[in-house]
Amino acid sequence: MDTNVVSALRVRGRNPSVEAWASSVPVVDQFVTATTISELECGVIAKERSDPAQGVVLRRWFEERVLPAFADRVLPFDLAAVRILATYRVPDHAPLDDALIGAVAQSNG
Repeated sequence: MDTNVVSALRVRGRNPSVEAWASSVPVVDQFVTATTISELECGVIAKERSDPAQGVVLRRWFEERVLPAFADRVLPFDLAAVRILATYRVPDHAPLDDALIGAVAQSNG
């Protein structure tokens, strides 16, 4: 699951199409990557610095909802993913994090 999908699911009713998709996929088949967790926490930290009140809200969501929900479903950036990443033709302007997430997802089927 990409970072923007996890973020879109934070507030119910805000993204009905994403919620419909998530409801259609069994929870046991929903995974995130270590890169996704890193991106989410970086966003939380940035918000804690720029807007402490909202940072508290996001920190609580991340610590109490995201981490427990995916505790046993975080895919690592491992050797298989590294080898797949090496085959990608990533344009210079493309975010590397998206390529990392894609390689991890592909290496895990």
